[in-house]
Amino acid sequence: MTDIFKLSGQKLKELRDKIRKGDFSGLLGFTKEKPTVHAAEVSALLEDLPVENVLAAFNSFPLSKQIQVFPYLELPVQEDIFQDLPNERAAALLNALSSDDRLTFLSSLKGIDRSAALDLLSNDNKKTTHDLLGYPENSVARILNTDFATVSKDMTIAEANEHLRKYHKDSEAANVIYIVDKNGKLIDDIPVRRFVLNDPFKRVEDILDGFCTRLHITDSKKQAVTMFKEFDRVAL
Repeated sequence: MTDIFKLSGQKLKELRDKIRKGDFSGLLGFTKEKPTVHAAEVSALLEDLPVENVLAAFNSFPLSKQIQVFPYLELPVQEDIFQDLPNERAAALLNALSSDDRLTFLSSLKGIDRSAALDLLSNDNKKTTHDLLGYPENSVARILNTDFATVSKDMTIAEANEHLRKYHKDSEAANVIYIVDKNGKLIDDIPVRRFVLNDPFKRVEDILDGFCTRLHITDSKKQAVTMFKEFDRVAL
């Protein structure tokens, strides 16, 4: 199964034909605990299938795998899937998405569909989503991931690492660690590699460089792209 999704042509056609017939064995490489297939590849496989086949394939996945593949699907496909899910499963999926993926999906919904989806959110997610939906569509607020990791400058690196393990989940937002004061105000940011390569008994403030490139929440997505390129950043 390791290479099957890297192939094109006849082999992919065979896989899609199997899914059309209700045979999902070709997706076993994705459903394993340690998958040999990436969620993006599953999405690429499903995109050319009729909606009823996509729904059947998606519903064959456990929730943990649905959460992984959902953000890679096209928005119309996401909407079809979401409307097909029972409320309990839809709520679990929506609340488990990263904040930026969740907001992108909810922004695609209109009227009563958006209201119904918002009602499925936890109180914290609902408040954050309502706040961010209030910003202009072209602002960075609409693509903000609120799952970023923060530590205090007074911690040692060892203490900071323990804090991160306890209170922050593994996500792309954790590639950069943000240093905040007691009121949560941003002081500086540190790439994870600096935590790894420094003495664990050093204090966080000892490895700060005092240079923190930042965006304002009302900045445009175009401004953000420029900043990412100019400063060669993976997160801002």
